[in-house]
Amino acid sequence: MTRFFISIFFFSIVACASNPILYNLDALINKNITSRYMPGAVLQVAHLTKGTIYQKAYGKLGVTSTKITTLDTIYDLASISKVVTAMAIMKLHDQGVLKV
Repeated sequence: MTRFFISIFFFSIVACASNPILYNLDALINKNITSRYMPGAVLQVAHLTKGTIYQKAYGKLGVTSTKITTLDTIYDLASISKVVTAMAIMKLHDQGVLKV
């Protein structure tokens, strides 16, 4: 069975919950949970000034778990935070805010 991990999405969305990108992303996550490629996920999209514009929990906590995923579910991120930190450092460097 093929497995993959959707961790964090970096993209810009117009601040409205009816955006087609959100529907496509919702459909993608639902498809992968239904196909059993991933057991569950929590998605939150926030706008810089308007705050949270979309949030939804999908599936179960784990492959063998019977617990349903909620918006309050806490996942173990392992080493994913290194990638996020590196991306932030690169963006700040490119903007001239940070000298590396």
